[in-house]
Amino acid sequence: MYSIQMGQVGIFLSPRSATAFNHTRKSCMWNSKKINPPYNVELKGVVTRHFNYLKYVLRHKWFVFLASRRIGVSIWAAITHDLSKFRPSEWFPYAWTFYNSDGSKRYEEDRNFAWAWNDHQKRNKHHYQYWVILWDRGVYEPLEMPRKYILEMIADWMGAGRAITGKWEVKKWYEGNKDNIKLDAVTRRTVESILNNFL
Repeated sequence: MYSIQMGQVGIFLSPRSATAFNHTRKSCMWNSKKINPPYNVELKGVVTRHFNYLKYVLRHKWFVFLASRRIGVSIWAAITHDLSKFRPSEWFPYAWTFYNSDGSKRYEEDRNFAWAWNDHQKRNKHHYQYWVILWDRGVYEPLEMPRKYILEMIADWMGAGRAITGKWEVKKWYEGNKDNIKLDAVTRRTVESILNNFL
């Protein structure tokens, strides 16, 4: 195990997680990707920002679990949903993007979050972006999603909405965002059938 000191907080990483990780006040390295300032490494900022982000992630997972049981996602998929968010390569950019050092909410994208969001999409098959291929000729093509991942995707939408707004409004959210969601025709029919028939 490797120990990395941040103020008075020690972060312990396995040898694999610690590979290419070099933390100073000026730069960080995760998975060979340079993560630059302004990540706050002061004790107060570390504790408050990350504690509030942890509360959000757990709240999101709980609501996804409830939604999963409602629409038929497997127990295992419901329990393991979004576990990659606990990886350092996702955790730190997400926490910095969504929370100030005092724990208040914000949304401030940067290149580090783009790396983390891309990693998250490619690690989790319930994201439709996982199933979109970019051909060498520059054309995007959505591929058909297996039903089990469609169900988890809808549960994810439901859980995110409930965690953020306090309401189960997935149909309304989908109608407002469907033009930005790249799905093949079969997958879209399945999504809309589930939304219309089960919710």
